[in-house]
Amino acid sequence: MASVQQRAAEIGATIGEAAQRITDTLARRMKLKRDDPRNRFGQVLLNSNMVNEEQIQEALSQQARSGLKLGEQLVQLGHVSEADILKTVAEHYKISAASLKADIDRLIKTKSTSVIDRLTFLSVSIRVKLLVSIVVLLVVTIATLSAVVLNKQQQDLYEQSVRMGKVTLSYIAGSAGTELLKENLLGLNLLIKNAASVEGLEYAFITNPQGVIQAHTDVKQLDQKFTVFEGARNETKDGDTLFYDYKAPSGMRILNLSEPVTYQKKVVLGTINVGVSLDFIDQQIWSATLRIFGFSAVIIVLALVLGYLFSGRFTRPIIALKQSAEVLAEGDLDQGIDVGGNDELGSLARSFDDMRYAIKKKIDDLRILNAAYERFVPQQFLQLLEKQSIVDVGLGDCVQMDVSVLFTDIRSFTTLSERMTPRQNFDFLNAYLERMNPVIQRQAGFIDKYIGDAIMALFPRHPDDSVQAAVGMLHALQTWNAARVAQGDFPVNIGVGINTGTLMLGTIGGAERMEGTVISDAVNLASRVEGMTKMYGANLLISENTRARLKNAELYKIRVVDRVAVKGKSAPVTVYEVMDGDPEAVREAKLAGLADYQTALEAYNAQDFKEAQRLFKLCQKNNPNDKVPPIYVERCKHLMKMGPIENWDGVTRLETK
Repeated sequence: MASVQQRAAEIGATIGEAAQRITDTLARRMKLKRDDPRNRFGQVLLNSNMVNEEQIQEALSQQARSGLKLGEQLVQLGHVSEADILKTVAEHYKISAASLKADIDRLIKTKSTSVIDRLTFLSVSIRVKLLVSIVVLLVVTIATLSAVVLNKQQQDLYEQSVRMGKVTLSYIAGSAGTELLKENLLGLNLLIKNAASVEGLEYAFITNPQGVIQAHTDVKQLDQKFTVFEGARNETKDGDTLFYDYKAPSGMRILNLSEPVTYQKKVVLGTINVGVSLDFIDQQIWSATLRIFGFSAVIIVLALVLGYLFSGRFTRPIIALKQSAEVLAEGDLDQGIDVGGNDELGSLARSFDDMRYAIKKKIDDLRILNAAYERFVPQQFLQLLEKQSIVDVGLGDCVQMDVSVLFTDIRSFTTLSERMTPRQNFDFLNAYLERMNPVIQRQAGFIDKYIGDAIMALFPRHPDDSVQAAVGMLHALQTWNAARVAQGDFPVNIGVGINTGTLMLGTIGGAERMEGTVISDAVNLASRVEGMTKMYGANLLISENTRARLKNAELYKIRVVDRVAVKGKSAPVTVYEVMDGDPEAVREAKLAGLADYQTALEAYNAQDFKEAQRLFKLCQKNNPNDKVPPIYVERCKHLMKMGPIENWDGVTRLETK
């Protein structure tokens, strides 16, 4: 078992290394940092309070020289046991397929550096996130470009309006001087009318030096005194041109430009004013904005369609990876994954497949190891201790219960073994034991231990299981003996003893070496009952504790053999013979004389030794192969010589084990 534990420690350490290597590979592919010391095995032991920091440092310092793994080094130094290492490995390095899916989801999420992506309450597919990102990027880009372009266009239109006003002023000023000198009002108004035909020009008028309007695009304003428009702002002067903007009573925003009309640049003949609509600029900007919005909408829709189509190339491998993790969560480790490509997702998929293969291999190794453990430590033993695995079993774990204990031994095995070589002895025992073990298992029992040619088996369910198993073992032996005799080999005889009682089932030993066993007087008595089979020449004996607890005792052929007090015990116990496992001829002969046998026992217990001797001799005569009547014949002969015995109880006190 020590070698199996050593193998378990090696596999456990290998699991730790594989898990570390695979996780580091995934972290590197995904550009993640894995510097958390809690993932190191030494830190795991520290967190489990199994060792202290000084012991870890001592093991690490010696590890460089010994070349041992950390766990092995700690065991060698005596700081921790193999069982504790195995338990820690099982608890910390559990490779649960269900957790793999969560790990993959976590890796996919952490691929993005966005804080929103890491919020646990958001559950949005990568495709949707990608499309939203595309839309946001396009909107921000278009909005930024549109703001820059529209602002520039607004400035250009404003400058264009100023230029248009200046051109108009120059045009009017070029002819208005002459008309003002002539006081040709008709000519002035015709000039103003021609100038007002320019798109975007709201008005134009000419005032004389006194500020009286001489010509106006609105004839109602003629001969009116002009005053500066109310709410004028942003007044600017460029040479002789003065311009400012204001808001007309109609709500329209207007840029007013004015320039004096002079004669030979000395005499002011009047002033020209023109008004350019700034709302016209806003209308042009709004029209451009609508065109940009329409164009942007087309681009966004086209981007969404193309993004949806192309995003499938990125999300399909991730979906395949997620589906593979879900398959793993259901326990299927045989299905691989191949998403192709040489990008990060392809590398992640290949790393995931490597991890799946490594996990499958380790689980297969653990399954083989568990199967090997069950050959040394029965699964029923762990179940009775309420342990899930061998690594959960600790020294001193025990449970009290009522169990039927069966002992069996080969008669005269020493004599038999002398006829065989050591190898033949080994093969003979294995051939015998491999026929007995299935019979025990079929009756819900399990073998606690092999003691040379002897078997110790436990039946926790009910005493009937143990009796049926014993009968089955005797029948299996008869079949095997028939084959052996046919081959010219000697037959084999066994004795089976059963007792039922309360016992302690658990582990004994030390930290470095322990085993499972049962301890109680019930176990000792079962061994003594098996030993009595040699004395009474019976194949199967059971104690009164077992006989009393049988559900269907009437189904068996049972007779009382004796009341005995075994060595070291004062309380007597009645021993019964179960004849169902005897060969048919032997069983029928015993049953034929059963009435005389029982009458003889009654006479014996009543101290009528003469009558008892007569009847036992009759049983011996009728069935010479029955070894029990001759024993009582000799006892009666001895007791008749002694005379009447006070406090007679019919108990035979054995002086040997």
